[in-house]
Amino acid sequence: MHVKVGDTVKVIAGDDKGKVGEIKKIFRHNSTVVVNDINLKTKHMKSREQDEPGQIIKVTPPFYVWWENLWSLHPRWIL
Repeated sequence: MHVKVGDTVKVIAGDDKGKVGEIKKIFRHNSTVVVNDINLKTKHMKSREQDEPGQIIKVTPPFYVWWENLWSLHPRWIL
C-alpha cells in the first residue's frame, strides 16, 4: 500500500471529492483507510437502558485507497 498513518491525502472520487485529510487508520486486508473528518456518516444509537436516551453520532467509515492520492502543501511534491 502506498500510504501510511499520518499521511495527508486528497480524495479524488466520491461524495467528498477534493477534500484533504490525514489518515487515521489503515485496513490492509481490504485496502481501505479511515481519514479524519472525511466520509462522515450519521449513526442512530438505541438506548441501552430505560433511563438513558438514544443518540445520533457521527462516524467515519473507511473508504477504498484508490479513491485518494497523496497530497502536499508544496505543488512540486504532489504525486
